[in-house]
Formats: sequence, structure tokens, C-alpha cells
Amino acid sequence: MQDMMILHGSEPKRTPGVRRTIYIEIRPVEGILDSGGQSEKWAELRSRWMGLILRRADPSDWPEEWLQDIPNDLGSDEEEIKAIMERREPPILAYYSIKNIVTEEYPVRSDMTGGTWDGQI
Repeated sequence: MQDMMILHGSEPKRTPGVRRTIYIEIRPVEGILDSGGQSEKWAELRSRWMGLILRRADPSDWPEEWLQDIPNDLGSDEEEIKAIMERREPPILAYYSIKNIVTEEYPVRSDMTGGTWDGQI
């Protein structure tokens, strides 16, 4: 899990085959709405999903102000998950640096060039 504002990346893949990552993003409701990529209804459903998570947590693990933003009319887990699944929207596209970063060792390290590995994923 990570905040959407954390700059991140990964090293080049050194073996054939796919790279799979389970990525859970923490994005404020304002970030969802400001992107214009998802609806207000989807932002509301994501808030309800966070409510499902928080009601399982120890309240002392969360800042009080977070608890104030969570809906207080949550149904059962099954009802809330069904509503989320029925209204699912595509994820917001990632934003990338507008400057192409190329150095002697990035994006492909020198020990990965000129070898037999073809670089395909």
C-alpha cells in the first residue's frame, strides 16, 4: 500500500516472463474527484470501502479526523462489496514524469545490455 504522491519505481526486470504486482493505492477523495477520471459515486463507494476497513481496526490506530470522514450508515460487508462491484469504474491512469530520464545507467543498466537476454517482459 502506498500514498499516491510517493515517487516510486522499480529496477529493470532481469528474468523472462511477466512481473506481477498487487498495488493498493491510497488516494484522497479530493484526488479522485480532481482527476476527472472517476465519478463522484465511485469516490463515495471508495469511502464506504474504507469504512469497511476501519470498522475492523482498533480505533486508536487511526487519527480521529479520519474517522469523521467515514460514512456512519454502512450496511453489511456483503451489501457494501456488492454495491462496489456493481458500480466498479476503471482505475485512474498513472502520471509519469514529463521529462524523459536517461543516464548512463538508467533506464537500462550497463550489465543488462549486449547480453543474450532480450529485455522482453
